Amino acid sequence: SVDKITKMFDVCINNSKFSKEEKDHCTMIKERITNKVGEVIANKLESNENATEFLLGVREGIASMVALGQ
Repeated sequence: SVDKITKMFDVCINNSKFSKEEKDHCTMIKERITNKVGEVIANKLESNENATEFLLGVREGIASMVALGQ
């Protein structure tokens, strides 16, 4: 859900181990990803295969960012 994705990005953005630049990148990516996820949920992508591939990539990316901050 968009709420869960937002919360995970907020974990990264609020992590004291990240620099201001890294936090700014997380904020920018958060906005782009949540907008795109909203489009996926609204079925605005070309096919379900594209939507699934995109969402799997989002999940991997967020997990990687969280892992970097630990």
